[in-house]
Amino acid sequence: MKQHFFVVLACMAMTAFGQSTSQGVKSQQFKVSLLVTPSVEYEVGLTKYTTLGLGIDTQLAFREATGRKTEFGAFLIYEAFYRYYYNFNRRIRKQKNIQNNSANYISLISSFLTSNSIIGTLDASNDYYVFLGPIWGLQRTYGAGFNWGLELGVGTAFTDGEQIIQPNMGLSIGWVFL
Repeated sequence: MKQHFFVVLACMAMTAFGQSTSQGVKSQQFKVSLLVTPSVEYEVGLTKYTTLGLGIDTQLAFREATGRKTEFGAFLIYEAFYRYYYNFNRRIRKQKNIQNNSANYISLISSFLTSNSIIGTLDASNDYYVFLGPIWGLQRTYGAGFNWGLELGVGTAFTDGEQIIQPNMGLSIGWVFL
């Protein structure tokens, strides 16, 4: 009888432990987005609900003026972010997917953009551009790793001696590989 009790207790403990780890962030995640603007992102779980990540994104820019040739440029953006995923438990209660950090989050993001375009003739008028600010976002991952995400926020942008308040919006469509 004691052996059966011990087996049942051990199974309950393993089940409880398994549920608690599946309700949090993924320990590491690598995403590639190709359909809106190409980007790569690597995210590492710090705690049950927080992650730290790095990314390289692209931004497209056009400039057209009367009497001027239309210019185009593609720029690299280097990002670092800290995310807090706040609705895992609610999604679980509603029996919704939480795989690969499929949840809503608030984040602090910092971005750095250089003035030289990697493709095209358009170069920025400033030597650098830095953005720092809070972001609200969501991401969802489905079968075969298909992933989409949306980010909205307002922060401070710094350039060569100028500081402005600026909105930040991002849309990504791609795949999770890790």
